[in-house]
Amino acid sequence: MTDSFIERKTSEFYSNKDLKQTFIGKAHAFRMEYWWPLALQYSFLTLLYFTIEERLRYLCKLIQKENLSTQQRQIGKTLQDYMEFLESIEDLLISRENLSNWQKITDLAKIRNCIVHAFGRIEECKHKKHLQNLIAKETGLNLVEETGQLMASEHYCREAVGTALQFFQEVKSHLYSL
Repeated sequence: MTDSFIERKTSEFYSNKDLKQTFIGKAHAFRMEYWWPLALQYSFLTLLYFTIEERLRYLCKLIQKENLSTQQRQIGKTLQDYMEFLESIEDLLISRENLSNWQKITDLAKIRNCIVHAFGRIEECKHKKHLQNLIAKETGLNLVEETGQLMASEHYCREAVGTALQFFQEVKSHLYSL
């Protein structure tokens, strides 16, 4: 009985100790050098976005309990909904336009969506063009050529935390004006 091509090649691979060791070593190195940092970056950025969204939701709930005069009774479930709710508060002079980091927060939302819905593969993302523009601006976001995945530098991650903190400082300053 004749072995199939695949069976022969598999047999050759497992009988060649050097080839097997090289392959296993490279596969392990690729996994550790690529996937581990990527997983940490994706986890970090997703958690940061979740924290921003959750803190805004919590703030909206607190304001709703205070029965401040709002044009909008429902809070909603997304970052955009929470901002609409805050903008609807008559005495709170807050808008997306007067928050200096709002654009960066929405950029982070698009990055998070790409990570969650397409595992960072920009070609499969809803906001592909926007993400490509962010990469072109050298913001600390890069594209891994081999996989087509978004990669964030440590600098970008640190800056994203600063952006979130500054965003909430601005929101807080508007709340104190009530």
